[in-house]
Amino acid sequence: MPAPTWRELTTGYLEHVRRLGFAPTTVEGHRKFLSALASWMSEHGRGDPRAVTRTDLLAFLAEVCPERWHPATRNERLGVVKRFFLWAALEEKILASPAREIEYAKVPDTLVTYLRRDELAAILDSCGSSEASGLRDRAVLEVLYSTALRIGELCALNLDDVDRDAGALLAASANDT
Repeated sequence: MPAPTWRELTTGYLEHVRRLGFAPTTVEGHRKFLSALASWMSEHGRGDPRAVTRTDLLAFLAEVCPERWHPATRNERLGVVKRFFLWAALEEKILASPAREIEYAKVPDTLVTYLRRDELAAILDSCGSSEASGLRDRAVLEVLYSTALRIGELCALNLDDVDRDAGALLAASANDT
């Protein structure tokens, strides 16, 4: 069996995560990160993905995800690498995942703080209601606060995503596929 190329593995993995229903922006983020991984590995003598070792991955991650980054961000990138190599191993493209024993960084516990009613009211009132831009800004803030959408999801919303009769928003990622 010939060695799989980085391009073949990446294409197969991205098709896999699309089928799983990952948001298009997430798939694109994975594509960019895996492209960086493939480039780095090729530059460091690992053109054959089957030859990648745990040490190679640790060196790559140390370079592209520096210690100064928040552990949750580093873990997100490591998660892409772990899922990619696990998929490749399960698909029998490689013998075993070299990322299998790499541990996630410890993320410090943080207390979630919520706005008090008076704080929320002050923010919403600051938008003003005499101009269209103020009404728009207030609507954006109310949607963010009441739905917990991420900024990218909010930006991806279209008028077709609003069901006024039901008072609901349709999932933006469901409309992107």
